[in-house]
Amino acid sequence: RTTSITLPTSNQMQSITDIEQAVVGACMLEPRYAQIQAILKPDNFSCKDCRIVYRAIGELYPTAKIDFLTVTKRLEITGEIEQLKHGAYSVTSMANRVASAANIEHHALLVLQEAIVREFADMLMSWANNVEGDILKVSFLESYTAVGPNRSIDPLELADAFPRILLRLGAPQECIDEFTEFSQMVNTRIQAAKKFTVPNTILTHLVQLSYTTPDSASTSV
Repeated sequence: RTTSITLPTSNQMQSITDIEQAVVGACMLEPRYAQIQAILKPDNFSCKDCRIVYRAIGELYPTAKIDFLTVTKRLEITGEIEQLKHGAYSVTSMANRVASAANIEHHALLVLQEAIVREFADMLMSWANNVEGDILKVSFLESYTAVGPNRSIDPLELADAFPRILLRLGAPQECIDEFTEFSQMVNTRIQAAKKFTVPNTILTHLVQLSYTTPDSASTSV
């Protein structure tokens, strides 16, 4: 089953793109990448530019200073700067999207949830195109519609319940097993990510400190 889908463009998807850019921008402005890398992987971003820039930040961390200049330089070295929609300006615009990274962990969790929903929708449409039986096909298509851009239910709740629904509908065991594994993965990732969304007063204080040191001018990047 190799069917691939792209969720329709909507104000909601535009909103998540804005959040993704803010998360990546915050990673360049304050030393928060250590927390975010535990929540998000590059492939979790729907925005191609965000995936490229976020990956570059990860390649710099933790041995080099991270800001929009060093990230841009890294992308120039790897040649990926040419893949960005607006070149170096794409990096600068992300850095300018946020004035503070105070809510970055919460925003990162939103990005993760949307990434999981996209994967869930992909699985639903794939099975709708390949499963035998009209009732199952309709069930997959209706579920896909329910978790789409104009979603009418909580996609994560449906993902959790879907293996039991499929069992009652008499779906193939392979199908039940795939959605069971997916549901377990969702629960594991969401619970792990939530640990990093709890306010950390010490970290909040530390990120407000100046990171300029007497020998910073001589530190090589």
